Amino acid sequence: KGFINYYGFKIKQNKDKLYINYGLIKRINYTVPIDKINALVLKQSFLGRISKNYMAEIVNIGINDNEQNNQTFLLPYNKQDDLYKEINRLLPDYKTVLKRNINKQPKRVWFIWIINIVIYFVLTIVGYLLTKSYFTEYKTYILLGIIIIGILIIVLKILKYNTEGSIIENKYLIISKGYLEKKIIYIPYEKIQFLELKQNIIAKKLKIQKGNIYLLASSTNRIQKIPYFEENKTNFIKQVLLKKHK
Repeated sequence: KGFINYYGFKIKQNKDKLYINYGLIKRINYTVPIDKINALVLKQSFLGRISKNYMAEIVNIGINDNEQNNQTFLLPYNKQDDLYKEINRLLPDYKTVLKRNINKQPKRVWFIWIINIVIYFVLTIVGYLLTKSYFTEYKTYILLGIIIIGILIIVLKILKYNTEGSIIENKYLIISKGYLEKKIIYIPYEKIQFLELKQNIIAKKLKIQKGNIYLLASSTNRIQKIPYFEENKTNFIKQVLLKKHK
C-alpha cells in the first residue's frame, strides 16, 4: 500500500512554499506555504522503531481535511540522520530541536497508574465474586480473562512510559507519544491557540501536571495531549505563550 501511495515521491522548496507530489494509481500534488505549517511530526511504526527509521508529516489546515489522515505527508521512511538532513533543508527553523532527547514522564506517574491498576483488579474481582455463581461453567475463563487483561494493562503502561514524554523549551513544545509505535510532535509556541492543563488530587500531591494544547488544524490534529511533566514548568509554558501571542 505504501509503495503504491508514495510511488515516485518528489518534493522541492521554492522560496516560501513546498511542492509535493507522489502516487502510482492516483497522483497527488499539493503546495504548502511554509508559514502555514503548524507542527512537524516524526513517526515510527513498530518495525520503524526496530530498524530506526522515521517518516515525516506536517500539521496544517486546508489539506486533507476530509480524509481520515488529516496530516500532510512530507517525507517517506528513512534513516534518522538522512531524514534530519532533508528536514534541515526544507524546514530549517526546526534544525535546532530535531536531535533533542525527549524527557520521559516523571517516575512519580507510576503512583497514579498503579492506583488505576489496583482499582481495575478490585472492581473486576468483586464483580467476578458476585456473579460467578451465575456462570459456573465459565468462571475459570472469566478469571483468566481478568488476569490477562490486567497483565496487558501493565505491559501497555510500561510501553507508554518508555515512549511518552516532552521537552518544554523557549521556542518549541515537543511531545512524544505512543506504545509500540512512536510519534514526536514539534510545535512552535506561536502556533498554539490555547492551553488546557489538568491535574487531579493525586497529581497535585505528586506535583506533576498534564494537559492539552489546541492547534489551528483539522479535527483529528486540533487537540494534542501533553503527557505528565513536572508542575514547576507550568508557569514557564504560560509565560512563553503570553510572550509569543503579544
